[in-house]
Amino acid sequence: MTSALKEAREGKLLLMIHRREPFPLYEIIKAQNLHYHTHKAGERFHILIGQKEAVESYLAAKED
Repeated sequence: MTSALKEAREGKLLLMIHRREPFPLYEIIKAQNLHYHTHKAGERFHILIGQKEAVESYLAAKED
């Protein structure tokens, strides 16, 4: 997970799919100065992690 967060800090987006909403992970993400967006899809939680601008750009493009 640490190497994935490092890549997110370098500008890449990370998509994590989890069976539960990972509340403890949110504090780790914030401590790394990263941003996240969580979406529940069926029984799974999709968590998009990255720099704030990258996450917002991805979400805006998805809306189009």
